[in-house]
Amino acid sequence: MSKVSFRAKDCGKTCSSDVVQVMYEERLKEEIQLKLESTRKCFACQVCGKELSKESHIRIHMRVHTKEKPYNFDICNKTFSERGNLVAHIRGHTKEKPYCCEICNKFFSYKSSLETHGRRHRKEKTYSCEICKRPSI
Repeated sequence: MSKVSFRAKDCGKTCSSDVVQVMYEERLKEEIQLKLESTRKCFACQVCGKELSKESHIRIHMRVHTKEKPYNFDICNKTFSERGNLVAHIRGHTKEKPYCCEICNKFFSYKSSLETHGRRHRKEKTYSCEICKRPSI
């Protein structure tokens, strides 16, 4: 085995022997495999076949088929299948704006609105008119 040092790809640390390098690279491969396994879609909906990575996501997804809406807002009697959708709806009533643009300090009620707004700062053209083909945000 040589005494030539090597620099780790992910963290930049140096090791002084080939044995340490081999051990390090094996550990890195194991970590990558574990990450892949955690994102693998191994739960399938028995109704439509949609695959999801967590069993809890299947339970939430099943509400699409059962039409179950366990989250309701008493003020307007609107119901939702997911808690996040209820929270977003409540913001419409309360005018809460928790998302702030770091460039111009404008506030938004919804994360998606902030993301769309950010495209304007970056001058991203994501849509085009079907008639004239002119790009727009």
